[in-house]
Amino acid sequence: MTSTVTQLTPRWASPPGRTIQAILSQIGRTPDDLSELLDVDSRTAAALLNEDFALSPELAGKLSKTLGSSPQFWMTRYEQYREDLLRVQADRWARSAPADLSRFGWVQKSDSWLSRISDLFDFFDVPDLPTWRARYAPALVSAHYRKSETFEADELAVAAWLRRAQLESRSLRLGAWDPARFETSVAEARRLTWRKDPNDFLPTLVAACAAAGVALVVVRAPKGCPASGATYTTEEGAPLIVLSGRYLSDDHLWFTFFHEAAHVLLHHGVTFVDELDPAQADETEDDREREANEWAASMVLSPQLLQECRSVRLTHKAVLRIAYASGVAPGLVVGQLQHAGLVSPSQLNKLKRRYNWNGPSLETA
Repeated sequence: MTSTVTQLTPRWASPPGRTIQAILSQIGRTPDDLSELLDVDSRTAAALLNEDFALSPELAGKLSKTLGSSPQFWMTRYEQYREDLLRVQADRWARSAPADLSRFGWVQKSDSWLSRISDLFDFFDVPDLPTWRARYAPALVSAHYRKSETFEADELAVAAWLRRAQLESRSLRLGAWDPARFETSVAEARRLTWRKDPNDFLPTLVAACAAAGVALVVVRAPKGCPASGATYTTEEGAPLIVLSGRYLSDDHLWFTFFHEAAHVLLHHGVTFVDELDPAQADETEDDREREANEWAASMVLSPQLLQECRSVRLTHKAVLRIAYASGVAPGLVVGQLQHAGLVSPSQLNKLKRRYNWNGPSLETA
């Protein structure tokens, strides 16, 4: 049945202007004559022959008297075109969706172009493309993006990632939003950085955030979404932090968490989508991003400790000593030292912990 419907459903949209031009040709008139025939201005006539017009009952009546058929025929012809056009636009939109959405199990692997559209609409909980644009496009446009020089995001991929985060966050039981408790929980979470396995430390971190009223989820980003993390407010009004596990290392995962936590505390209610490139220096002109970076950096190394690092030989043993003094895992210290230019990106990387994706779960490599 589905295949029959798919075969009978046009994958194109034919504007009424084509019918008008065909009739004009049959009666020996040209498109240039349409303005005179309908007693309309040249701009209206040109619009009728193209696609950028809204057919009114008055114009439908003029077309009926001049070219034949009933006014209802012309209105139906126009309405069918608009329906077909929306479907064509939805098809183009659905074809741009990353294959990862089905590979990750977020949507079914569709057996037809129509079911692909329907499955995506179901995933986003929208009936059609205009509704999707009205619901998701404004949020994406208003979001504050921290981008690396190579940040090239696909709107649909980013929206899907944020949507998946929203869906996963619904299983969390959140306490009332408590900024003081959340700040304390983030500071105390520094000791979790010593735990090697994400399956060990993430549940504890998620629970601590939830108790303070903040939803935290880790969602693998699909192709086209180069984000490291994001923070925004859910439909229920709760702050939501989503981490992508990008770069698959402990220093990057934890710094991203601290960065997004800073946004929640310092810039509550604002949507941020961040691509935090560890190889790129801080050159953002956004004061809020600078504040979040500084706050996150202080969670890893205090300004005093960082200053001390500038005056010592940064060997493997020295970094371990600094890590114990700071109270965070050595991999995080290495990340900050590399970012500050105190060691090269190729140095001391053995102190970092690496992760892999196992389905939807982040685990130790």
